[in-house]
Amino acid sequence: KLVAALTAIDGVSALHSGGYFHERALQLPVPAATVIPKLLDAGLLPGLDLGEYFPELDHCILVCATEKRTDAEIEHYADALAAILAEAAR
Repeated sequence: KLVAALTAIDGVSALHSGGYFHERALQLPVPAATVIPKLLDAGLLPGLDLGEYFPELDHCILVCATEKRTDAEIEHYADALAAILAEAAR
């Protein structure tokens, strides 16, 4: 559900296709380092900035959601990310 909600946002896409467990790498239209602090400010655990480990993935985050995350929590994350990306596009 998290991946579907996030990839529905303009400019966000899954980095790789194929199977996964609870984690997925997502490509963002802006550097992850600009998004992560804002998600933290919104009270969210934003995911891992893959650019810290692989510089060529500086626009990518690794997100994770288990069965303990509610639909409301997933929607809150997606809404916050969409707002942050819309602000960055201005």
